[in-house]
Amino acid sequence: STFMIPNSLIVIETATLQGASDTIYWPGDERAFDSWEQDMTLKSAFFRSCLPCYQQLTRKMGLANMKKYTSAFAYGKMAFDSTSFDSFWVEGDSKISQFQQIEFLKKFYHSQLPISKRTETIVKNMIREPLGKYQLSAKTGWSIQNEIDNGWYVGFLEASDNTYYFATNVSPGNGFDRKEFSAIRKKVTMSGLRALGMLQ
Repeated sequence: STFMIPNSLIVIETATLQGASDTIYWPGDERAFDSWEQDMTLKSAFFRSCLPCYQQLTRKMGLANMKKYTSAFAYGKMAFDSTSFDSFWVEGDSKISQFQQIEFLKKFYHSQLPISKRTETIVKNMIREPLGKYQLSAKTGWSIQNEIDNGWYVGFLEASDNTYYFATNVSPGNGFDRKEFSAIRKKVTMSGLRALGMLQ
């Protein structure tokens, strides 16, 4: 689901939706979570990691746009075709490293992506969360492939004197507590930022 950051940019840039408050309509299908079975705005779909919402938007924007922008963003090695372009970020052969995640976030933050200022501003405002005296912009991710769990937490932390980027990737061992895994990604990241003096 960390791909929902670039995917949101593509959604707005291609006018698939006009803004963060635009509605994504639930077609009435059965979904993995009850919280996904309702109409949502782009912003609420982002924070709820609504996979079928983003798949719906991706199919609407089309394969050509997805190819164009993932290439232009230099977002890791994304592998997809006409049969997988609405799911490649959660299953398949796509790959991205922690450092590639951070390079993308730096380009996004410093207005170096090939998108309009309007798109950039909409998505930055959409994903920003107050964190005390800081501003946090981040996204979790969790995929399960071949019975292997893979968790992410990526983003940037804006302090008064600097901006700090992070990309945490967690692959738990056998017997881990699945209920705690969602929170652990954030907990590990925040502990690291505090240990480095970036967060107090």
